[in-house]
Amino acid sequence: MTVDASWSLFKDGLFGKNDSHSFKIGGSYEDASASDEWLRNGGFTYYDYSGDCEGGLEEYFQNPSCGPYYIERGWGEYNLQGQQNGIVLYAQDSMRLSRVTVNAGVRYTNYKAGFKEGFGNADVYSVDFFDPRVGLVWDVFGNGRSAVKAHWGRYHGGMFTYLYDREASGNVAVPDQDCYWNYDDEAYTDCDTPTFISASMGEVNHPYVDESILTFEHQLGKDVSLGVDLIDRRFRSMMAMVNVNDDYTMTTAQNNPLTGGDLPIYILNSPTDFVLTTNNGAYRDYQSAILRFEKRYSQGWQLRSSLVWTDLNGNISSNSGYANEYRDKNGYTNNDGRLALSYSEWEFKLSGAVDLPLGIVASGQYTYLSGQYWTPYVRVNRGLDYNSSVGRDINLVARGSEQFDDRHLVDLRLAWGLKLAAATKIELSVELFNALNKGTVLDNYNRWGTYDARSSRKTWTKASNYGDPYTIESPRQIRAGFRFIF
Repeated sequence: MTVDASWSLFKDGLFGKNDSHSFKIGGSYEDASASDEWLRNGGFTYYDYSGDCEGGLEEYFQNPSCGPYYIERGWGEYNLQGQQNGIVLYAQDSMRLSRVTVNAGVRYTNYKAGFKEGFGNADVYSVDFFDPRVGLVWDVFGNGRSAVKAHWGRYHGGMFTYLYDREASGNVAVPDQDCYWNYDDEAYTDCDTPTFISASMGEVNHPYVDESILTFEHQLGKDVSLGVDLIDRRFRSMMAMVNVNDDYTMTTAQNNPLTGGDLPIYILNSPTDFVLTTNNGAYRDYQSAILRFEKRYSQGWQLRSSLVWTDLNGNISSNSGYANEYRDKNGYTNNDGRLALSYSEWEFKLSGAVDLPLGIVASGQYTYLSGQYWTPYVRVNRGLDYNSSVGRDINLVARGSEQFDDRHLVDLRLAWGLKLAAATKIELSVELFNALNKGTVLDNYNRWGTYDARSSRKTWTKASNYGDPYTIESPRQIRAGFRFIF
């Protein structure tokens, strides 16, 4: 439920004879609740084992209950009953001074969140903050052909349940427990100790990004324009569930299979102590430079092109969840570097269309994408914590050290149209996607294998499918189309 209100004011000559202002002030109030339930029917999952049936598979297929093995409770179950509200107030002005327009504003936000009555504490998350922003547009020569645009602003994210739903009082994650069949008791009485992942609420800001943009645009002629964009975004105060129990013993996995050096491994000696906090050192930095050219449609043809350079670095992969990297100290190993979030460092596009005789239009696009980055890791599957049952994935090299092959894509299209009446038209088209039929690898199995950290073992085991492709470029496709436009 939201309530919004705003008021616009206009004023000329406030600071001088030639200035004009467009003020706007306003606010909103929002109130929301969330019920998110992922629960097993009957409260458990049953697993059987045919090897316990005296008559073997024949008896098992007739009566699977002859091989009771274990039941699983809690794992993957989730029961959130949350509530949250927010208050927003803002003020802004668009001021024009001759050839310069300045847009400035500030936004105040207050968020409170917690759990519904009977499901936990009602007030576990409380933040308030200001978001200033300023932008400028300058008509350089006063003829509307060249413009410089600049902007800086801080933008906090919206309110999401993931920011607080692991707080301990909510009991959102159902305790995980496996119980094995006991033939003496004829019941599932041989049970593991229930494990419940929850956290206390620590120091919290609200996730935000600081954005800076600088643009230059120039009109070369009636239909041709050039543009340059520089973009910088810095993501901070990202939420993570951090283990603050520093009771670790460090051991070393020698002969890293990819580097030949040593890989530090931290063994937790006592139970985890999780805290929800944005004061965790997580960051993500994005920079981009764009050169663009456009020849708008005229005289029967058009052409567009762009060259984009992008750099995306950080130490946290998740944008909207509890960063797995901060679950324990092993997540910090080789954590900084290029982020594998489906981006290419270099991207070039060239597209165009031309009118041919007989009403035919030919168009096409060439796309070059430099290879995306990926990170090999190893799974430490034994001897990592005080009860020797928890596994952990650890990067073998710095994040984003490996790179897939570059991509080259060519798409083509032919279309023919016929006007039937003033407001009706038919169009026939043939399209060819990935005309070069490139089969470039886009994703692979990047787990090198496993490492057994137990003092009596300390052995590496390589996975047979390490590096195998998971996803490749879609093959060449031809599509014919018919459209009736009215």
